[in-house]
Amino acid sequence: MDSKVVRSNLKSEGYEFAILVDSCCDVPAEYVQKYPIYVIPLRINYKEASYRDRIDITPEEIYKNMEVEIPTTSVPT
Repeated sequence: MDSKVVRSNLKSEGYEFAILVDSCCDVPAEYVQKYPIYVIPLRINYKEASYRDRIDITPEEIYKNMEVEIPTTSVPT
């Protein structure tokens, strides 16, 4: 799921508001494309590195790594 960086004027698209969620919400990609939904990636933190959820690391990689280390998360900045 890609985060949207640029969006045209919401009012011209018929929307009065936008929805901001973090990547933990698992909003289906088709909803993110169709509606004014912006996804901010959580930080997935391991002892040796920090990753942006769904940008630098996939959910599959996180689950696989849980056998070795359980990561922490932090709010988007």
